[in-house]
Amino acid sequence: MSLDPDKAKALKASGILQQSTPELFTVRLRIAGGRVLADRLQGLAAIAAEFGDGEIHVTTRQGIEIPNVPFDRVEAVRERLGALGLEIGTCGPRVRTVTACPGERCRNGLVPAGSLGQELDRRFFGREGLPHKFKVTISGCTNGCTKPSENDFGILGVTTTSLDAAACNGCLACQFACPTNCVTVEQDGEAWTVQREEAGCINCGICARVCPTSAWRMGDVGFAVTVGGKMGKVPALGRLVFPFVREWGQVLAICEGTLDFYVRHGEKGERFSRTLDRVGWETYVDEVGPWANLSPKA
Repeated sequence: MSLDPDKAKALKASGILQQSTPELFTVRLRIAGGRVLADRLQGLAAIAAEFGDGEIHVTTRQGIEIPNVPFDRVEAVRERLGALGLEIGTCGPRVRTVTACPGERCRNGLVPAGSLGQELDRRFFGREGLPHKFKVTISGCTNGCTKPSENDFGILGVTTTSLDAAACNGCLACQFACPTNCVTVEQDGEAWTVQREEAGCINCGICARVCPTSAWRMGDVGFAVTVGGKMGKVPALGRLVFPFVREWGQVLAICEGTLDFYVRHGEKGERFSRTLDRVGWETYVDEVGPWANLSPKA
């Protein structure tokens, strides 16, 4: 099958990808945060069986694709998906579907990443005019199950912690559990001395979770923001630029400001990590940082 290159490019931008067998196409769905209702999955199975070969592909970013759809049946698939309440995804230089962990359903979740991911997707999905693709994800805690550091814009739930030293019984649980080894517990006569290297603390709250006497206590819950991550041929890990942002609205403002920064400074075909390296991370912080609340740890 011969398809005009411009037509193929336009189809790809709308989430319909021509396969190596040129008469077949993969239809990419918009599945924000990997959440889809069970009855819609049943409908998807029926569509895949009727218009493809019965196969459904689950992508690495929580998405769903229906492969092996003949070109002359693509529009029928689009209509059937619409009847199910589902949309086709996107490709090209725009904000991709947002990924999110279960968040509020997870015992480790500090923030409701699932529902916040839905809000992020409603707000930013499909934004055009960018130099290249832009990927956003949110994780409910510092476990980072959605790989925030591998995305252009990553969000993690974090928490401050405080210590009531008099309540410490010297069990060493916090010292053993600390993932960055920044907590030390030492005996001082009949008392115990607990020290934390603040520069190494990532606000994960694990010390408070494991403390049997509640000597360590959780404080304010907020968000950490990483930027500039990507995978692909030349991977780059994002940097933790905003370690503690108190308000969700500020996170949204930072994301909006980041996209505006990318539009202003990015060159066509340039991933955001490369823009940051070229323009300067300090320039990014100077322009976008005023929206962040970088409060000290409690």
